[in-house]
Amino acid sequence: LSATAQVGCIPFHASGARSRVATGRGRLNVGTTSGIALVGAWLPSLLRLPCPWEGLRCCSDGVHALCSEAPLDVGALCHGLSRSLGEEVKPLVDPSLGVRGAEDRGGISDGGTGFDAGSCALLAHDVGSSGSNDGRRLLAWSFASEPALTRPLRVSAAAAGVVLNIHGLLAPCSTDRHSPQACLGLKLPMLWRLLPALRPRDTILFVDAYDVLLMAPPHVIQQTFDARGEAAILFSAEQGCWPDEELQDAYPSSSSPFRFLNSGVLVATAEGLHRAAEAIRRSFGGPSECIAPGRVEPGPGISDQRCYTWYFLTHGQAQKVVLDDTLRLAISAGGLPPDSCRWAASGALQCLDILLAPAAFHGNGIDGKSTLESLWTHHPAGLAALTPLEARCQAADPAATLSPLRFGHGSAPPRGWLGHAAIARARSDSALATFVDTSLCFDHTVRITAVRAALAEDGHRVAAACGRRHGGRGQARLTLQVYEVSGSGQFQLQRQAIVRWAQGMCSELTPMGPDGGPLQVETGMCLGWRVAAPGDAAPLYDEPSASLGGDGGEPCAVGAPTVLWHRAPHSIVPGGPPASFVGGAARVYSLAVFAQPGIDV
Repeated sequence: LSATAQVGCIPFHASGARSRVATGRGRLNVGTTSGIALVGAWLPSLLRLPCPWEGLRCCSDGVHALCSEAPLDVGALCHGLSRSLGEEVKPLVDPSLGVRGAEDRGGISDGGTGFDAGSCALLAHDVGSSGSNDGRRLLAWSFASEPALTRPLRVSAAAAGVVLNIHGLLAPCSTDRHSPQACLGLKLPMLWRLLPALRPRDTILFVDAYDVLLMAPPHVIQQTFDARGEAAILFSAEQGCWPDEELQDAYPSSSSPFRFLNSGVLVATAEGLHRAAEAIRRSFGGPSECIAPGRVEPGPGISDQRCYTWYFLTHGQAQKVVLDDTLRLAISAGGLPPDSCRWAASGALQCLDILLAPAAFHGNGIDGKSTLESLWTHHPAGLAALTPLEARCQAADPAATLSPLRFGHGSAPPRGWLGHAAIARARSDSALATFVDTSLCFDHTVRITAVRAALAEDGHRVAAACGRRHGGRGQARLTLQVYEVSGSGQFQLQRQAIVRWAQGMCSELTPMGPDGGPLQVETGMCLGWRVAAPGDAAPLYDEPSASLGGDGGEPCAVGAPTVLWHRAPHSIVPGGPPASFVGGAARVYSLAVFAQPGIDV
């Protein structure tokens, strides 16, 4: 383990993963699981939410949730998708891996029945803000009836660290928007059906499935949305007014040529999208009946963009609907010359001679799709030749030569929730020891401003208000520590701070800051904790099996993080000599920290 190690992120479930940690001058290398692969300094935790309607069955390509309402059992569905995609596709939920039911995190409960094995789940990123109890999630969603056309979106999203929920696969509909059975008539109703599973301030990222590349990790997408203040919906923008050109004079004036709404990429709060859905349903009934302002009959063809254009022009100001005219969310290529966009050496997308780092590229229109094909074919990381899981592993591996590309976002300091989903896990520590989590080693200086953790004390859970165990002591307490890497297995404690949750607080949901203010973690240092006093609590953990690691056929031999420990915690004091951490195991602890960029001193 060296000081160049990078912080990792493991999802809610890591069964079947194996650990590979380099020592000496090597790099820490943590990576995938046998199911959904998620790792990297730039990734928040992943959460699983219950499905909001019956009849949905989901498979996984190793990264994303691929869901259909086709009348097939999940085995037949996954087999059909495997043949269509030319990739290995398995049921999203595998009963042999011991996946638990939905955690009670404020969304819809599954009533304690757990998931129907191999049936359905929604995957969302944990992007909750620091210092508040909003617990926001970001759910990335797309509609696609034709599985084979989704490859650029799935691979680019995997490389950027975004886990997608793709619904509508194999739907009996037509890609011709002028057909009465047009697939565009299904897209919005399916999206709107997700809303009951979400909290009002959860974020939804919607992208078109066939002509979009995603180029930013979840926390960057969330920051892009948050930067627009109190916006409820942020739509991408384009240069042309489509599908109803006569509405161009109805739009507000703008100094940007990208001043017209494009619905191919949008980010919204669940509450904001619900208000839009209700207004459209109340006024028209559904997407096929939407009428442009000033008209008395629907225009030709079904268009969700017509529906959203009506909502923006009639309700936009009151409902805080804004357009991304600065191209931070997405750039829409429709109407641009073919050579307008190219990849910079850094991996960032450069368009119109301005170095941009948009979250997405949308190849709308005939000319836009031509540009998309060129960019995809010539991507500097060669993503077009990879599966989503291969792209995910390559981008997440800090030892990979191409990892700095990451669509131009790889060099940014980690920001937001990092670590592991703070949910209940199967095991707890009761022995006195101090621990170092090698997946929480930082290659940038950060300040830890908030912490969430599922905690155990004396082998029992202490989160009194989490709906599972009541009583316990008056408060939960985690002693968070910062260690400098001194050598192979050698760590020197630099500082520590206590994080407290009062009785009645759920430590899994309620972010609390360290006593004394933010805890600074310099470049090359790692986080840990101690169990040295009766009041000390340790995060609960899972210990994944090593039987399905990289040698079992996965495209990358990286796995669960190694956690090291020292059995004499009282001998380790801040500023004292380095200590040898001789114990260790591949474990996933329920600890998430909110990081903000810090300043080296």
